[in-house]
Amino acid sequence: MTTRHLPPPAPTRRAAPVLRITATAVPSTVLILHLAGEIDQDQRAALEDALGTAVEARPPQLIVDLSGLTFCDSTGLNALLKARLAAQAADIDLLITAPPRPRRKAAEDHGHRPPLHHPRQRPSRPERPTDGPDSPAGRRAAMSSELKTSTRHIGRAVVCVFAGDLHQGTADEAQQALDRALGDLPTVLAVDLSGVELLASGGLNTLLRARTAAADRAVPTVLVAPAAPVRRVLEVTDAAGLFPVYATAEEAARHGEEPSAPRA
Repeated sequence: MTTRHLPPPAPTRRAAPVLRITATAVPSTVLILHLAGEIDQDQRAALEDALGTAVEARPPQLIVDLSGLTFCDSTGLNALLKARLAAQAADIDLLITAPPRPRRKAAEDHGHRPPLHHPRQRPSRPERPTDGPDSPAGRRAAMSSELKTSTRHIGRAVVCVFAGDLHQGTADEAQQALDRALGDLPTVLAVDLSGVELLASGGLNTLLRARTAAADRAVPTVLVAPAAPVRRVLEVTDAAGLFPVYATAEEAARHGEEPSAPRA
C-alpha cells in the first residue's frame, strides 16, 4: 500500500491551505482520497484535478473519504457529482463516505444540506431490537417522515409526486416510488418536485439513477415545476440539461408527442 500527499491548492489569503488531499493506493484494489479542511470556490481547481487524476488511474474502486471536512459548499457538491458521472462512465465503483454529524453544521448554515452520499453497498451492522426515537429504526422513520410520496397516472404516463425534503435520509423511499412507477412501463416518467423544499446530493443521485433505469427501458424522465432552490442545485451540478422541465404534470405527460396540427 502506498500513500502520497498531493500538492495543496494555490495559497489564498489564509495563512494555511484550507483543503488537504491525501491519496492512498492499494494496487489493483482501491484508491482512497482523504479530504480534510474546507471546500469552497478557492479549492475547486485542486479538488477537480485530484478527482480527475483518481478517475484516470482507473482503480477497481475509488473511495473519497470526507471525514476530515469541516465545510463543503456547492463547489464540492458539483465536483463530487461530476466525479461520480465520470467514474460511472469508466466502470469504477465510486464510494463517498460522509463526514460525522457534528462536522456538518457549516454546510447547512451555508444553505445546503451535506452534499454527500453513502456507499452503495453498506456493511451490515447489528441494531438494537428497539424502535425508540434514538434507535436506528426510529431515526430512519423520522427521516422518512420528511418526504411524502404519491403516484398518479395521466394516460400511459406515470407521475411521481414528492413533497418535503429529498436527501440521503429519504432517498430510499423516493427510489422505491420511482421503481414502482417504472414497473408499469410508462410512456413518460414524470417527477413532480413542486413540493420539494430541499434537494441534496442523495436525492439528486436518486433522480440520476431513476433516469438511467428509465433510459434502459426507453422511457424518458422529466421534471415538473421544481422550485428555485431545486433548480439551483440542478444547475450547479450540471444536471439541469439532463431533465426536460414542464410547468404542469399534464404537459409533462405529453412529452415527446407530436404537436397538434393547427385548425384551418
